[in-house]
Amino acid sequence: MSIETYIALLHEGPTPTDDAEPVLCPLRPDGTPKPEIDHHGVVYQLLDTPTGPGAYDYIRRSAE
Repeated sequence: MSIETYIALLHEGPTPTDDAEPVLCPLRPDGTPKPEIDHHGVVYQLLDTPTGPGAYDYIRRSAE
């Protein structure tokens, strides 16, 4: 059994930049990326538009 993965590009600011941290993540069972990722205790939210094939941008969620 193989697990399909994608690259999550984690951005610290409110907009994507070239200095994102790439992280390998498993796709959900329906083949879509996770809407949120907890990476080392920091939560990132998926942006609406894909970055490219197999890569998605995430921005750091602001404290509520």
